[in-house]
Amino acid sequence: AERSGASPQSMVEEHAYLVGKELGETVRSTHTLNAKDAAVRVLEAHGYEPRAEGASITLVNCPFHTLAQDHPELVCGMNRCLLDGLLDALAPTGLTADLDPAPGRCCVLLKPASGR
Repeated sequence: AERSGASPQSMVEEHAYLVGKELGETVRSTHTLNAKDAAVRVLEAHGYEPRAEGASITLVNCPFHTLAQDHPELVCGMNRCLLDGLLDALAPTGLTADLDPAPGRCCVLLKPASGR
């Protein structure tokens, strides 16, 4: 971050997006699941507990919970970017990753995309 002049947050978010995209591309190349089911499979394999709630997917836990307690802006932003990359690689899932913090679940909610 110091050499590039970019903020640490922007660098973490950029890297998280690329990791998410790589996860999505890997599952897409090895499975014949529809995009939404593939996203759920990747989430489960990486420590999330996704739960379908209507057209949305709630993540009832956060694999980064302990770290997020001390650094919520950095960690939740990174998490959203990771999930954005995953969803973009699996497109079309019909979902978008939005920050939507609530007690008892991950701060990111996968909601139906609107105009995206």
